[in-house]
Amino acid sequence: MRNGFTLEEQNTSALLYEQQAPALLAYFYRQTSSWDDAEDLLVEVFLAVLEYERFKDFSERDQERWLWKVAHHKVADHFRRFKRQGNLPLHMEIVEAVIEDTALTPEKCLLRQETYADLYAAIRTLPRVQQDVLELRFAHELSIGQIAAVLEKKEGAIRMLLFRTLKHLRALSEIREVHR
Repeated sequence: MRNGFTLEEQNTSALLYEQQAPALLAYFYRQTSSWDDAEDLLVEVFLAVLEYERFKDFSERDQERWLWKVAHHKVADHFRRFKRQGNLPLHMEIVEAVIEDTALTPEKCLLRQETYADLYAAIRTLPRVQQDVLELRFAHELSIGQIAAVLEKKEGAIRMLLFRTLKHLRALSEIREVHR
């Protein structure tokens, strides 16, 4: 026993960290756009794990849900502390995707940029919860269950919200295509 934790608890914590830290760090970075802030938030989450005595009694699935829920709250606390408003961090992924695809002709590249710009503009008009669901699902590749845990909603509600959001974005895209 070291630092008040058994060797088994230390190994379990290390495995949990290896499995979850990369995705959590990416999530924090997308939210804050700062590696320093992202790393600080990651430390805060895993400190919360160590401080919460009942955490070790959770199933693996419940531990993961609890981690993401705490992560979501840590981001909210971070923005409250600094009184900053977050914007949709998917923007950088869109820009990077356009830049990385060098096989495109200039015309196709421009069309793709316009499409991404339209998509980004449409996403920015959505309520924050819909933006969060899109980001957690597509940028962080979380399951519906994980998203439900993070946002403290039922899985069915998240499925319906995601379905309606995607349907809305498709409709906006079709309308824009007609007017071009």
